[in-house]
Amino acid sequence: MLKSKALDIIKTFSNEEFKRFEQFINSPFFNTNKSIHKLILELKKFYPNFASETMTEDYIYGKIYGKGKYSYSAMRNLMSVLIQLCEKFLLHDRINKHLTIKPADTIQILEEYRARKLDNLFNIKCKKFEEELLSHTIENSQYFVLKRKLEYLKYLYHLEKRSFSQQIWNGFLKRGSFELCTIIELLYSTTDTTLSSADDLIGNADDSIMIKFVEQISIEKFLKELKPGNVEENFFIKIYSTLLLMVTNEKKEISKNYYHEIKSALVNNIGKFSNIDRYNILKSLRSYAITQIHLYNNKFLDELYETDKLLIEKVDYTKDLLGWYVGELYSEIVVFSCYKKEFVYAEEFIKKFRPMIDDEIRDDEYGWSKSFLFLEYGEPEKALELLSSIKPPNTGMKISIRNLYLRTYYELEYFEEALSMLDAYKHFVNKGKKFSEKSKKFYNSHHSIFLRLFKYKTEPKNYSGFDLKKLEEDVNKFYFLAGKDWYLKKIKELKKLIG
Repeated sequence: MLKSKALDIIKTFSNEEFKRFEQFINSPFFNTNKSIHKLILELKKFYPNFASETMTEDYIYGKIYGKGKYSYSAMRNLMSVLIQLCEKFLLHDRINKHLTIKPADTIQILEEYRARKLDNLFNIKCKKFEEELLSHTIENSQYFVLKRKLEYLKYLYHLEKRSFSQQIWNGFLKRGSFELCTIIELLYSTTDTTLSSADDLIGNADDSIMIKFVEQISIEKFLKELKPGNVEENFFIKIYSTLLLMVTNEKKEISKNYYHEIKSALVNNIGKFSNIDRYNILKSLRSYAITQIHLYNNKFLDELYETDKLLIEKVDYTKDLLGWYVGELYSEIVVFSCYKKEFVYAEEFIKKFRPMIDDEIRDDEYGWSKSFLFLEYGEPEKALELLSSIKPPNTGMKISIRNLYLRTYYELEYFEEALSMLDAYKHFVNKGKKFSEKSKKFYNSHHSIFLRLFKYKTEPKNYSGFDLKKLEEDVNKFYFLAGKDWYLKKIKELKKLIG
């Protein structure tokens, strides 16, 4: 049976794509090789699986070249040409599908209009493009670049006319403003990525020359002199400057003011941000809220839940290749919904967003979330049944699964299983090379709370009310425990045993 990388590509074509591919092959602009025309006609008979035993190299060769002796080199060269045409088609098809919605193309057209002195068309296109940009369907980083290029083109246009000196000057100022928008946005995004990567990759942010540079800028002084008013570019400069201040001062008290200012500006001006910008800014606010919770600022638990909801409600995850992020939020939103006693919301959320989670983790995220709900409903048997079917795909999920198992074992009084798991839990955390010291400290604190719960339950005579009081204090100050109310409820029950 004929095998080829070209066939591997063609197998992925939908019916509509295959039709376009035929048209592509038959166009003399793209292909002048008549043998390829014949090849596609023959391959079409076996599309889409190309699994027929009839489709041998000899058979295909005979259909194209006649009954002559089979030539391996001729067939190899033909399939090589087909691969190249497949790749050209993929590129052409991708460009063609997005051709009518690529804003950058308009700049090229405007440049042609100006060079050809088509003044009327230039002015009409300029006005229409400005209106299109106001819809904010593209990422701000691209928006700022296009606005700057547009202002520069208008500036050159009026400069060549040697008139409208005020328009020339205003265009010049606008160009500088949008250039600054691009610079500030890039400073923020790079700084934010560097700082978050330092935590995730156990690196040192002080090694970054970018961070050192940003720390030397007097952004606060600049913002005091900036008067946003109704000037669009000044609004964006303020937003991204404030984001930069928030991420570089996240452990200082002043950063909370930056956080609330950004959140308010985003929510009240949501139409000024593209889908991906909403995602990026809300994700940054979420990271900040998590950092505050890590610093034992439990007031940010509500902030984190609100931000998670905004991420779900204000971002379209079917666009911009963002669908993967639903898996990051899925279990967290379920936990917070239960924390706020919004069980109906949790149930609806689980059902609605399950299809959007990546295939590899969908069943695991769904199973974990439903198990958590069963525990909140007081149905540990159902939770245990679901947990046993989950195969955690990553380290974080392995820890989360262990925590739910321990809660389930406590409810069902499976104490031997629990103590064995706690021993493995501690070993897993302390030997794990992927855990930062901060993560190890957190997981070990969680382990300690579980261990004491089980010891107090199985050996109540060996402990006192003081021990329970200390455990309760640790639970309350712990930055966040999934289902904190459950832990406090168990401590209250233990008070009846220990006194």
